[in-house]
Amino acid sequence: MQLRIIDVSEHNQKINWAEAKNHIDGAIIRCGYGMDMASQDDKWWKYNADECTRLGIPFGVYLYSYANTDKKSRSEATHVLRLIKGYKLSYPVYLDLEEQASPDTRPHAVRGAKIFADIIEEAGYWCGIYANENWYKTVIGSALDKYTKWVAKYSSKAPDVPNVDIWQYSSSGSVPGVSGRVDMNYCYRDLAGEIAGKPTAENVKEGRYMFKPENVMNGSQGASALLLQRILKGMGIYKGNLDGDSRGQTVTAINAYQTQRRKQGIEVGTNGRNDGCCGPAMWRDIIGI
Repeated sequence: MQLRIIDVSEHNQKINWAEAKNHIDGAIIRCGYGMDMASQDDKWWKYNADECTRLGIPFGVYLYSYANTDKKSRSEATHVLRLIKGYKLSYPVYLDLEEQASPDTRPHAVRGAKIFADIIEEAGYWCGIYANENWYKTVIGSALDKYTKWVAKYSSKAPDVPNVDIWQYSSSGSVPGVSGRVDMNYCYRDLAGEIAGKPTAENVKEGRYMFKPENVMNGSQGASALLLQRILKGMGIYKGNLDGDSRGQTVTAINAYQTQRRKQGIEVGTNGRNDGCCGPAMWRDIIGI
């Protein structure tokens, strides 16, 4: 899976979303920056969110963080919740960590992100973290791995960060309907589908699925095979019937997924090769178990 996502803010001015819709799979819209003050709302947030809603364009949001105290992190979460109230998000709420002007923002980033994320998730939304490759390597590390990752690296080479869900690969893209340059992203995960209720780690942990998936390989039958088929079909990888019988097409889809993830720098097969088996590594990659 490789969806084409743009991220936009007031800097992109008025967007013709009806035209852009034909060239993108979704959008992440800046709702604002900093603490909960109307003066720090993104000037084009409501227009962008309303147009995406009207046209059925899947979208999520991000907020640019300046927080260097716990109080400011809580206020940033309140800022987002005020603005997204009444909208149905198809992508997560992302906290944008990149502010360098204050010497206190970097050391506070991880702690502040957890405070922010707790509030966002308590309100029922998915939370994710946006940062560039350097921030993930030098500031964040693995401390925020429980949240979906959106990583910036303007290059033809994917970020050297584990389990990247969205890669912002350019700030100078071109999309019909958007004047001037626009940020471009590849999304490797069906976040919209998962948020809409497809199988996730939390579904399993909370008992919505009354089992922990078993290894699925050629000849496997039953609930685990059916769950895998559903997930891979949602990703557009599996083309067969949802019959819970793991044979030719299911194994082909497993191998295709392993090939896709290996190209993205993530190994879910066996020692660099496809093995036709959805084992623990692949289950963890798909639904976080």
